[in-house]
Amino acid sequence: MSGPADRELRAETEVAAPPERVWALLTDLSNLPDWSPELVRMVPLKRGGLRVG
Repeated sequence: MSGPADRELRAETEVAAPPERVWALLTDLSNLPDWSPELVRMVPLKRGGLRVG
């Protein structure tokens, strides 16, 4: 039987910016509500900086 944990969703888009600029935007969590208005609250699960993975 499959459930929500058995599913994977992927999406891709091309961004006209260097990877460093995109990463800086994605990891600046203080600006996240500006482009994700449904965001209500964020809580870090681990200490340390953000990384890919």
